[in-house]
Amino acid sequence: MWRRKRAEDQIARLLEMARRVGVKLAIEPLHPMLIGDRTVIASLSHANDLCETLGPGIGVVVDVYHVWWD
Repeated sequence: MWRRKRAEDQIARLLEMARRVGVKLAIEPLHPMLIGDRTVIASLSHANDLCETLGPGIGVVVDVYHVWWD
């Protein structure tokens, strides 16, 4: 759980930088099999919740290969 919080905090920091330079940041949820190797965001609902929490300037990229099961 600490890894998820740490990742969310870092995404929030990146979002602040992205807002300053006028770039939109995107989150791509990956398949749960990749938790531990590449991601802690493994569902569309988690990605959407994070976007709602962080506010404007961030969105979700959907790759059907990774979220077909969701």
